Order: sequence, then C-alpha cells, then structure tokens
Amino acid sequence: MKKMIENCICYVCESKFHEEDIKHIKIKGNIKDICRQCVDSINGLI
Repeated sequence: MKKMIENCICYVCESKFHEEDIKHIKIKGNIKDICRQCVDSINGLI
C-alpha cells in the first residue's frame, strides 16, 4: 500500500496524492507539487 503524504495537494487538480507520484514543477519561480496524472495530462497537451 502506498503511503500518503499529509498536506501534499496537487496544484492542478487539488487532490491529495501519493509520495511516489509527486512531481515538482517550477511555475513563475515557485515550486509547485503536481501529481503524475496531471503531469501526464499536461505533457499530452504539449
């Protein structure tokens, strides 16, 4: 079972997600936590 990080909320979909699924993306100089599902969706649009 994957362990959840407390207060680890995706910047895009605002859902809590697993530690292994975390991606850090720099937006306007700020690091944002984004779950892998959203990262994959964003990459699919590019």
